[in-house]
Amino acid sequence: MISASRRRHHYTYDARNRPTLKNFVDTGTPDVATSYYADGAVQSITQGPVTLSYEYDKLRKLTRERLQHGTIDWLTQHTYNTHGDAAYLTYPDGGSIAFAPNALGQATQAGAFATGATYFPNGALKQFTYAGQDVPMPRRAGCP
Repeated sequence: MISASRRRHHYTYDARNRPTLKNFVDTGTPDVATSYYADGAVQSITQGPVTLSYEYDKLRKLTRERLQHGTIDWLTQHTYNTHGDAAYLTYPDGGSIAFAPNALGQATQAGAFATGATYFPNGALKQFTYAGQDVPMPRRAGCP
């Protein structure tokens, strides 16, 4: 086993100085390759037999995430409302979570798991209901 202090890796960059390859030297760990769309958004990340790929809408909001490994092909989809706020997250099994964004685009729920979310004026989460119990968030510096 190689100690963490002795592990080495080398990076390769493209013309825009983005990492495209992380090569793990002498560890047996598969390299990590990253590809990009022309506008700079990440298109895919591959390490050995595992690939994560990403698709975006015309506003460059993430719409699809796909994990592929052998026979596994998991697709997660992101749906936005007409204002561009996150509205739903759909999992590979078809289940989805609704966020019900408020007028400021902040999620007021996470499916049936968390509901009634409220926010401080600075945008920090103030409180939400989880399993029928109100969960107040601790006050932090800068919060009312």
